[in-house]
Amino acid sequence: MLDKPDERRRYFRLRYESGERPELITRLGSWPIAEISQSGARLIGCEAFPPGFSFVTVRLPDGHRLETTARFFRIEGSEVVVAFDPLLPTTFIFQEQCRLAAGLPGVEGFQPRA
Repeated sequence: MLDKPDERRRYFRLRYESGERPELITRLGSWPIAEISQSGARLIGCEAFPPGFSFVTVRLPDGHRLETTARFFRIEGSEVVVAFDPLLPTTFIFQEQCRLAAGLPGVEGFQPRA
């Protein structure tokens, strides 16, 4: 059990410290993703996200893409949080988790599907 209520999440999140980050692409521009889950993403350097729902593409560092819709959710410091509707597929997040794990030392057997 987790100690802090705000640490409990409904959906698993992937955090990107630096280096290869996914990108969220809209008609107004594209932004690196600091954190992604099935339900949303945290965008770095996003000063203006389109109002309402927008068609977006999530592009992973390995080239995989997924089209969905997103809406502005909130601003946290210098980052914008967007919510996906519909949610991203679990397999999309899991495959990205496997890709990240495959690059860690000592982790074997985790290979994303091509």
